[in-house]
Amino acid sequence: MALPEAPDSLENLEKKLYERSYIPNVVPRHTFTPPSDGVSNWNSPPITSHPPASGGETNWIWRLLIGAVIFFISTLVIGGFLLFRGGNIVSNSNIEVVVRGPTAVKSGEETTLQIAVTNRNRVPLESAALVLDYPDSTRLSGPGGAEPAPARVKIDLGPLDSGQTVTKLVNPVFYGEQNTSQSVGITIEYKVDGSNALFEKGHQYTLGINSSPVAVVVDVPSMVSPGENFAVKVEIISNSQSILKKIRVLGDFPSDFKIASSNPDPSGSDRSWDLGDLTPGEKRTITLQGSISGQSQEVKSLLFSVGTAKLGDNSALDIPYGDHFEAITLEPASLGLKISINESVGAVYNAIGGESLRYRLDWINNTNTPLRDVTLVAILSGNAFDQSSLNTNGGVYRSLDNTITWTKVTTDKLALVRPGESGSVNFNLKTLATASGPGANLSAPTIKVKVESTGLTSSGGGADIVRTVLEQTVKVATAVEFSAKALYSVGAFNNVGPMPPKVNTETTYTIKWSLLNTTNDLKNVAVTAVLPGQAVWRGQVSPGSEKVTFNEDMRTITWSVGTLARGTGVGGASREVSFQIGFTPSANQVGELVTLLEQSELTGTDSFTAKAVNLVRRALNTKLLFDPAFANDPGIVVK
Repeated sequence: MALPEAPDSLENLEKKLYERSYIPNVVPRHTFTPPSDGVSNWNSPPITSHPPASGGETNWIWRLLIGAVIFFISTLVIGGFLLFRGGNIVSNSNIEVVVRGPTAVKSGEETTLQIAVTNRNRVPLESAALVLDYPDSTRLSGPGGAEPAPARVKIDLGPLDSGQTVTKLVNPVFYGEQNTSQSVGITIEYKVDGSNALFEKGHQYTLGINSSPVAVVVDVPSMVSPGENFAVKVEIISNSQSILKKIRVLGDFPSDFKIASSNPDPSGSDRSWDLGDLTPGEKRTITLQGSISGQSQEVKSLLFSVGTAKLGDNSALDIPYGDHFEAITLEPASLGLKISINESVGAVYNAIGGESLRYRLDWINNTNTPLRDVTLVAILSGNAFDQSSLNTNGGVYRSLDNTITWTKVTTDKLALVRPGESGSVNFNLKTLATASGPGANLSAPTIKVKVESTGLTSSGGGADIVRTVLEQTVKVATAVEFSAKALYSVGAFNNVGPMPPKVNTETTYTIKWSLLNTTNDLKNVAVTAVLPGQAVWRGQVSPGSEKVTFNEDMRTITWSVGTLARGTGVGGASREVSFQIGFTPSANQVGELVTLLEQSELTGTDSFTAKAVNLVRRALNTKLLFDPAFANDPGIVVK
């Protein structure tokens, strides 16, 4: 017989634990009551105890309810703040700027812009202003006509209430070249109540220039031969409905475009024409005759710009209205020419004073027909050729106009030149010496040779003349003389120490550099030399105005001359500087000449020829060749 299970057995406890209807036998907990010192209060109500809530369900439910209440209250607070306080916040996005005007205008015509500013904030804008930034060339219409617009135009708008719109009209006159654009910067400045800060809202208005007030029409041939004269016709036509003031035309040409004549004459420079005022529809014409040098198939460009004249500058425009560009291609000349000097071909040849120049003129018939009675004329000009050295080699020289002429009389081949046939003539001359004599006083010494060729070609019932012109320039370099001397008894300083130099005893020396320059300014000139290890830089320089420095690390002495003006030392004082060094010989140098200064080097650039100049002078030693007291002294070191 099985024994009954104990009510508190583990099996029964486990079974009850998982029953849904199981109610645990909870032992009540009582509030702690201290023992009484006197008679117990029999009338006190009984202490009631309650079982605790099962698990933590009550705690998290209460937390959820409390969080919901806090969120609700926060929402009310924030919403109220935004409703009652947030409406006073000013935002740039609530300031509306609307510009009504054309998207494109004619340059030089008055334009009306309507600018409307609306305050869509809930609060007023204080001290509001409209600020306009116009392009530089803008004019503003006024009672006296259009005047230059200030850099910034400020228009007072006053206070702008919430919802208020203020409209302003402005009448600018925009200028610019056709198919360009102009932009107006628009800024709204304002303050808000309770703040001294200045706030801004920016806006940009852009319009195009669809027509220039002036039309530029240029008529030139598309192809010309090198040196051939041709006409250039420039028409300036007013498209404006009002008078255009102080019109100027500028020409931008290659350097080898030579103007032979101009109608009207240029103003101020040979590439500027002041036409005055142009009435509506008026046309002015500029006619040029000129020629261009260059190589066959080379493209040259001519640019004409028109606008208003800039005061104080004859070669600039104040307000540009437009421009016109034309390209010209150089075609082979009917009678082709080529000039070479000492077998060098080019527009410019750089020579030195006294140099012999051998000119060779090559010619060729580039046409399909024979050329008869060809004539070659070389016209010599400039200030640097020695007439006495001229050898024409068969050409006829006229000293009256410095021309050399070759014809069929002097050169048989010039009587008839068949298609493709070529030949040459030559002459020789020398440049003037620029180191001394008359040539030393020249300024920018130059020799120019202009060669003109003519010939006859049968065409139809008559003969046509073909003409070719070619030029070449010789630039003669300046002559620079540079000397370096070591001195003891003479010069800028009192030197001390034994002469001849003695072992272990210092002797001081004066080093003197001298410069002479004849015809052209020499720029960026410097003289440098290295001080040997046994020499000492004494820091004495004369004159003190010259900039001489010593680099101890490199042991380099540098004279920063800068610009050596033309004519320095020609009929006047040369440019000189002196400095002092010390030298102490060693015992192993007895009986020797010892170097005091390594070789001196001059560098610079001829401002006329743009060629570098470099001169080197030998090192200086203890043999003082230029000191009158010691010129005959051997200069060797003694014990």
